[in-house]
Amino acid sequence: MRLTRAFKPSLKAAMETLHPRIMNAEHWCKINEPEEDVLEKLFQTTGPLSPTRRGYDEDSNLLPINKGKGKEGQAGIEALPRMSKFILLASYIASSNPAKTDLRMFGRGLDEKKRKRRVVRNKAPPKGSSGPVKIPQPLVGPSPFPLDRMLAILGALIENNDVESRLPAPEFTIPGEYTDMEISRVGTYASVNELTSLHLLHRTSAADRLDGPPMFKCAISHNIAQSLAKQLGIQLHEILWDPV
Repeated sequence: MRLTRAFKPSLKAAMETLHPRIMNAEHWCKINEPEEDVLEKLFQTTGPLSPTRRGYDEDSNLLPINKGKGKEGQAGIEALPRMSKFILLASYIASSNPAKTDLRMFGRGLDEKKRKRRVVRNKAPPKGSSGPVKIPQPLVGPSPFPLDRMLAILGALIENNDVESRLPAPEFTIPGEYTDMEISRVGTYASVNELTSLHLLHRTSAADRLDGPPMFKCAISHNIAQSLAKQLGIQLHEILWDPV
């Protein structure tokens, strides 16, 4: 019991950081390296570490856990290239928004209608109705999406939020032509494979599947998506159909 109480905080911190592959295992071990005499302190018969002694705190951290694990955990995400951040954010949106809402959230028509996300109103169900209750998407979890849909969302994000940072290209005169060239580069597909190897994206379709585009699922949390959107200057709540 004493060992369980002693190592419970470090096990919890390791699961929160290492399981989603937010931090390198070697880097995490260096940050959370325990003291040399931690076992001697743990098994001593007197002192505050004994559960039967007064002053023992069950939730105390006996091992030096990184207090800034949230910031340290996002260090790997912040080190990604700018295009990879856009791909990861587009994947999160594709996993969170229904496919039928893409045109409404990102499309540009001739009338230039303002994008409107879903407005949630608390309506009382009609009497006698016994239909299934619809669960909000944030509670359901990420949904699989085809690669071509994610690339379309990626193009919309780049076109709306990355025009000022791109290099001058006078040879592209048609609106959106430069963006189409960017998302069709080999490097974009290589970035998708790299994010999959980092377990930030999960491929849900078989690698040898020939009928249809490959399917993926985003594996980052809403907090990480918000951090990415803030770095890229994007208002995430404005492009989510059912925001948290």
